[in-house]
Amino acid sequence: MAITKNNLFTEDNLAKLNPVLIINFSNSIDEASHFELCHKVRHNKELMHIPFIFISEQFSPSDIIRSLESGASSYFITPFDRESLMERINYLIAESKLKQNGNYSEFGIDIILEGKKHFISAEKVQIIELL
Repeated sequence: MAITKNNLFTEDNLAKLNPVLIINFSNSIDEASHFELCHKVRHNKELMHIPFIFISEQFSPSDIIRSLESGASSYFITPFDRESLMERINYLIAESKLKQNGNYSEFGIDIILEGKKHFISAEKVQIIELL
């Protein structure tokens, strides 16, 4: 697992570590670098299967939308329930293993938020619940 606070990891560092999960803590999710890192992970063939969770002290619908656009798997706002986080982590890791083995079909729906179309899969339902 790679846990980064204020983006201490880069795409190259993460590729060397080969984590099963990335958790990005931030006091201010407004910084574009957090979303950029997630976006780079999603577009890197070596890393794209790794679940990416944002944890932030701040919340706004635009943050949720930006996390969807960058490819985040989940988004938690502090304070959060540890049990919920652990359940989500276990689910995301199991799902990631299925994807890597080719035993996973992604189902979902298209929604429009703030004029942009987003594909919402089961893994992103938790993000939408925050809206």
